[in-house]
Amino acid sequence: MSQTTTQPDRGTSQDFGRTQLLIRLRASQDCAFERQYHRKIRGRLAQCLDGTNYDERDSDASPFAFSDPMPYQSTYDAGDEVHLLVSSRRVGALKSIVAGLSNDPRLTAGSMVFDVRAATPVPLDVGPPGESGTITTSSGALVTIDTGEEGEYDSGTYWSNRNHSEPDFQRSLDQSVARQCRYEHGLEPLPDDERLFDEHHHRKTFAVDVEVTPKNHLTVIASKFDFGFEVRDEHHRRVLNATIAAGIGSKRSYGFGCLQVECQSHDPTGDVDRTPPEVRADG
Repeated sequence: MSQTTTQPDRGTSQDFGRTQLLIRLRASQDCAFERQYHRKIRGRLAQCLDGTNYDERDSDASPFAFSDPMPYQSTYDAGDEVHLLVSSRRVGALKSIVAGLSNDPRLTAGSMVFDVRAATPVPLDVGPPGESGTITTSSGALVTIDTGEEGEYDSGTYWSNRNHSEPDFQRSLDQSVARQCRYEHGLEPLPDDERLFDEHHHRKTFAVDVEVTPKNHLTVIASKFDFGFEVRDEHHRRVLNATIAAGIGSKRSYGFGCLQVECQSHDPTGDVDRTPPEVRADG
């Protein structure tokens, strides 16, 4: 599907009403961890968007991103608590997901069957200029190196620490975020000489088998990073918030590229119930 460019706008209005969803789950039966969970969870969340204006599964834009099931365990016992973080650049999509899960509080991904206990909004804002902190990938990111396409169905070459350099990653990430600003957020990208993040720390790179459709299976290369940031101005704040809401890279609605603010120098929202450290994804 061709992309429609939204008029970029630096603007001065504050668009900080963004949130993420922390979905609290409970295993309803003993089960093994389902490594092919991506398409199943995507399908369950997308089902909540059926009949709404937020169903963009057939477009190059990703309607949402979601984290790895947290914590990772090779097996779950009935009653075990599991968490899922969901992001979207469109708050209405998150509201539709909450409504859909409230109407049918069951989430199944292969052998994993969970009851939905709660879907709690988590305020999303990196804070005003001068604030600093760390943003982490709560699911591996697929950053395409060799093409300008990052749709949900592309199969390009993904960055890996074995085959590419750190500057390759930074350049590809900057290009990816600039495309998202233009086509998904209606924001003017950051100037070419400005970086979104001040620093990045590579945590791991790994291969993942993904069932895109019942007849289409891909092996993708995902990487996890920690990103350090300091908010320079209001436009940088808007781009950071929009990027966290949308996620980074490709196949975001399949559970890749989900971001979360892990720590901040000051939390302007107060005592927010963010994803507890003991359930952070590290698998």
